[in-house]
Amino acid sequence: MDDNSILLKAKKVADLHGITDFKASNGWLSKLKKRNNIKLRTFHGESYMTNVNFEEEINSFISVIFTKLQEYEPANIYNADETGIFYKNIPSKSVCQKNRPGQQMLKDRFIVFLIF
Repeated sequence: MDDNSILLKAKKVADLHGITDFKASNGWLSKLKKRNNIKLRTFHGESYMTNVNFEEEINSFISVIFTKLQEYEPANIYNADETGIFYKNIPSKSVCQKNRPGQQMLKDRFIVFLIF
């Protein structure tokens, strides 16, 4: 199952559950795959045969997500993102002499948790 098939299926499931403002974007899919350790692979020979039920597994996963969402009121469902702000770092790129050595980046940071 390729990325476009997953995006189409996710949109169909959202429509089925009456979720009208869902955007099945590449960014959404990328984050979904990262959170759930899903990778797009090319299968060869026998290894392909062991993954024939991949579409069923995706459908099952999406079903579990939407079942879990039913436990909450829409007003209590949030989209959140975490980002680190490295406040002591200088820009990572600069114009300088050709042979000038690099500089180690400082790791002092604070975390911002954004809720949408």
